[in-house]
Amino acid sequence: MTLAVSVVIPAYNEGDGVVAILDRIFQSVESTVEVLVVVDFAEDTTIPVVLNHPRFGNGLDLLINTYGRGPAHAIRFGIDNASHGVVVVTMADGSDDPRQIDPLARLVERGGRGRGSVALLPRRAAGRRPTAQGPDLAGRRPIARHPRPGRHP
Repeated sequence: MTLAVSVVIPAYNEGDGVVAILDRIFQSVESTVEVLVVVDFAEDTTIPVVLNHPRFGNGLDLLINTYGRGPAHAIRFGIDNASHGVVVVTMADGSDDPRQIDPLARLVERGGRGRGSVALLPRRAAGRRPTAQGPDLAGRRPIARHPRPGRHP
């Protein structure tokens, strides 16, 4: 069975800065991956960059958070709209190493936490080992994806 993981990236006016982390994730992750970039408002400078990324619509989606502003709300919104049972949260500034996503997802799966588990990438500077925590995602809200310009939802 192939491991599937959703990666949630809260973003705030990252503009072109988000491209590097997106490219690194798609180059580094071998699991089936869904990347959800979550922004707080429709004018965020991250939106056009994500919409124009070559992977948009093919493993990359953009969500506009409706839970309230700030990274905690964006993360929660991304988790609630993730398609896969294992969710990894990483930051848009590239401070987390996407090469740790596969080992972290395998750790969560081996730990039997599987469906509905969330893992936070350890901060590089902190030097901590991967840990996992698992809210039950069974009652997720319907997904609210941002459509590509010119397409109808």
